Amino acid sequence: GHLIIHAGGLLCNCGAHGCLEAYASATAVVARTMAAIKQGRRTTLTRCLGGRLEGLTSELIFRAAAEGDELSSQIVEETARFLGIGIANLVNLLDPRLVILAGGMIKAGPLLLEPVRKYATEYSLEVSTREVRIVPSKLGVDSGTIGAAATVLKRKGFL
Repeated sequence: GHLIIHAGGLLCNCGAHGCLEAYASATAVVARTMAAIKQGRRTTLTRCLGGRLEGLTSELIFRAAAEGDELSSQIVEETARFLGIGIANLVNLLDPRLVILAGGMIKAGPLLLEPVRKYATEYSLEVSTREVRIVPSKLGVDSGTIGAAATVLKRKGFL
């Protein structure tokens, strides 16, 4: 998530500016949606939350987008574009055959995954994306935690 996709862009929680994490994480989706609502953008989310934005989650935004909410749909599309750009950069550089997405964003399912694939293809070299598969982690949103735990156990000789 700390791949720079926009030099001098949004401040990331790591202290750098322009990280993919600052644009396309579940936290970023909520922050961008909140900012839009505070600027007066209309959305079904305000009614759903009873006007209390502190209850806003990425899951609610994904659900609202799936139900046709214009703001939520726009946020999901922008997020897919940012993720697609990040993936395209990795594909162009590393030429992987498989990209596995993990974390809170995979809760969006095909709503996000399909446009991510579209943008990754659009922004990468044709030869690079010809055989790459972009899939959600089978371990779900906790895959990063599971991987970190497995790494520690392996280093300590338990695996």
